[in-house]
Amino acid sequence: MRKIITTSVLLATALLAAQDSPLPRYKVVRGYPRDNPPVVEGFNKAADQGYRLLFVSRVSVLRLDAAPPDTYRYAPLPEVGGLADFLNALDQQGALGYQWLEEKSILEKEPHPRNYEYRAVEGIKKSSRDRSRDSLLQQGFHLVGRPKALEIFIRELGTSQPAPRSDEVKVVQAARVGPLLKKMAVFSGQGYRYRSPASAGRAGGHAVSMERCDSACGGPFEYRSFDVSDSAQLERDLNVLGRDGFHVVSTSLAWPPHLMERPANHAQTFVYRVLEASDEQTTEQSLNQADRDGFVPLGFTSHVGWNFHLYLVLEKPTVSPAP
Repeated sequence: MRKIITTSVLLATALLAAQDSPLPRYKVVRGYPRDNPPVVEGFNKAADQGYRLLFVSRVSVLRLDAAPPDTYRYAPLPEVGGLADFLNALDQQGALGYQWLEEKSILEKEPHPRNYEYRAVEGIKKSSRDRSRDSLLQQGFHLVGRPKALEIFIRELGTSQPAPRSDEVKVVQAARVGPLLKKMAVFSGQGYRYRSPASAGRAGGHAVSMERCDSACGGPFEYRSFDVSDSAQLERDLNVLGRDGFHVVSTSLAWPPHLMERPANHAQTFVYRVLEASDEQTTEQSLNQADRDGFVPLGFTSHVGWNFHLYLVLEKPTVSPAP
C-alpha cells in the first residue's frame, strides 16, 4: 500500500511539474500554409499558447510573444475565383482585423487588432498599371503579395500616409553581383541604404531597392554578398564577415543577392549559427538550444541543387557598442 501511495504521489508531482514547466521560446510547425488549412490550424493551436508566426517555409517558426487570452490568430488566404471576389473576401477579413503578412501567404490578427483594406493594381498596359500603383502608394497602401501575377496592396483603415518621394527610393540594377555592390556603394555614399530585393525586369541580372536615410540611421553603409551552398559553407562565410562587423540583412535572405551590411562607425561584431531545417522536431530542439546560447533567428534561406535545402540563419552580437 505504501508503495502504491508513493508511486501515486510521484506521478502526481511529475504531472504538476509538466503543467508548470515553461513553454519553449520557439515552436516549429511543419507545412506551408498556402491552400493548406490543417497547417493554419497548427498555427492557431500554437497561438492559443501565446506563439506568433515569424518565418514561413516547408517548416515554419513561431515565437512565444503573447499571454493568453490576448493571443494572435491566423486564417488562410481566401479561396475564391475572380479578382473582385478575392478583394471583397480580403476586405471582409480586414474588417475583422486580419492583415496579410507580407510575402507569407497567410492572414494574421493581432491580440488588439486594427482594421485593413485591400486593393489590386489595375490596368492592362504598363503605363496604366504604373499609374495605378503610384496612386495606391500615394494613398498609403503598400505591397503585401503577388498571387497569380497580381499585385495586392494593403492599408490600415483610416490612414493615408503618402509614399516616399520618388527621389527617396532608388532601384539599383546590374548583370552581376560585383558591379551591383559597386553601384550600391555609390548610392550609400549619397545617403541611401538597402531596403529590399527588387525586380530586375526583362533585362535580368540582380536588382535591389535603396532608400534615402538621414544621419540618424548610422550610414554610410558598406555591403558584402554571400552565397548559399550548404550549412557548413554558409556558417563559415557569415562568421568571417561577422568578425569584421558585418551583419546579415534579414530581408535579403529569401532572394539573392544575399547581403551583409556594416555601418561606417561599427562597434559590434557578430557570430552566426546555421541550422538545416530538415524536420520540425530537430529544428525546434536546435533553435531553442541556440536561444539559450544567446542566438536570435533572422529567417530562412535556401539552396536548390539536386534537392531543396532549407537553412535557418541565427545571429548573436558579441561586442556591445560604446556608450
